[in-house]
Amino acid sequence: MRINHRFFFYLVMALFLQGCSSTSTPDTPSEQPSTEHVQPAEPAPTLDKAHFKQHIITKERDSGKTIVFSTINGFKKDMVTDRRPWGESYISAAVDKETGDITYQINTIVKYRSRKIHLYREVRYDSNGETKFIDATILERKVYCLEPRKTDATRGTRCYPSERVVFTLDQEQITKLSEGYTGDVQAQLRYTMLPRSGPIYLAALYLAEIAALVEVVEEYRTSLDL
Repeated sequence: MRINHRFFFYLVMALFLQGCSSTSTPDTPSEQPSTEHVQPAEPAPTLDKAHFKQHIITKERDSGKTIVFSTINGFKKDMVTDRRPWGESYISAAVDKETGDITYQINTIVKYRSRKIHLYREVRYDSNGETKFIDATILERKVYCLEPRKTDATRGTRCYPSERVVFTLDQEQITKLSEGYTGDVQAQLRYTMLPRSGPIYLAALYLAEIAALVEVVEEYRTSLDL
């Protein structure tokens, strides 16, 4: 009988300890399945004329005598992963408030991995099946730096030279390019930036972007009653 009582005592203690170990305490709550919903990524914008019109910015210069319209905020390209130059293109228009005269400029910001300055001072493009060359002006040269990524923490900030280059097309050429936009968001003006040294840069500007700027500029000129 002693053996049976001892066995019964150990059995009760084992069941009691098992019950205590399975009970969660307030300090260590049992894990519950996560009900947090992952927010879906925002869809890429449709780069049509309406998009670029919405993102046109304006600023005044020449003591308020001139207003400049620009599509600089319309679209940003991603950095390339090889050693080719990369960058962005946009179009701007300066309107004289007194005369209504318009000056259109194609702006290109070229960035590259090199210790040598490339000096992109010439542009090559095709017009009506004819290859044309036009001089470009470097408005600004500076160093473009990227914030270090977590995976590249030991490498520090990555910096590259950049050049902001502009060239001018007359109003007739710009109007023709604008009229070439028929709703195809992939239609582009393609041109090549030629450097004094280093690789060329293949650039492009959406016709939708040109059409948007021309439309906004004409609406503004109409408001001036010129």
